[in-house]
Amino acid sequence: MVTYLNVRIETAHVAGVKETALGLRALAAMSHFDAIDAIEICRKIFSSAPHFNENSASARFEVYKLFDFFLNGHRDTIKRMEGEFINGLLSIAELEKDPRCLMVYFSILSVILVEWDIQEEVKELWESVSRYYPITFRAKSDDPIGITPNELKLRLRMCIAATSEFAPMAFPFLIEKLDYQVTANVKVSGFWTYAAVL
Repeated sequence: MVTYLNVRIETAHVAGVKETALGLRALAAMSHFDAIDAIEICRKIFSSAPHFNENSASARFEVYKLFDFFLNGHRDTIKRMEGEFINGLLSIAELEKDPRCLMVYFSILSVILVEWDIQEEVKELWESVSRYYPITFRAKSDDPIGITPNELKLRLRMCIAATSEFAPMAFPFLIEKLDYQVTANVKVSGFWTYAAVL
């Protein structure tokens, strides 16, 4: 079943990604799941990076939740991927703008920044975090998601403050932002207005 779903998530182009991610997470929660399969699943997803952002926000959200599940349940195994996992994650999240997805993405990055050896990828990680600062959004009154602007800001702030490796880049960057306060507004589908330095 894992092999079948692996093929599905690698070959599915938009259709079926959400359902496949849900199925893989259900399998990964079972006692007989082989943690080594998590590595192969990650690789299959990363191979879809050029088209990943064409998936719906709800589908991308389930993929991020799958990664988060792997980090919580099979962290030592995923950690063995080292830079392969980091670079793969950054590649699929490069154009991410959905607040739900960003909340999970920032949580995953926080774990990596605190626990992993990021010497080789520190510049890429900093760029992936700093492009979102400052970040704001305005939810409509009938927003079904329930993320507050402050929650998203705090999650991003956790990433920026997670490692001293960022210090040489963070201090001049933040001082520049205080001086210029340059932001770009981008419309996000549905319920969100998102602002970030891109």
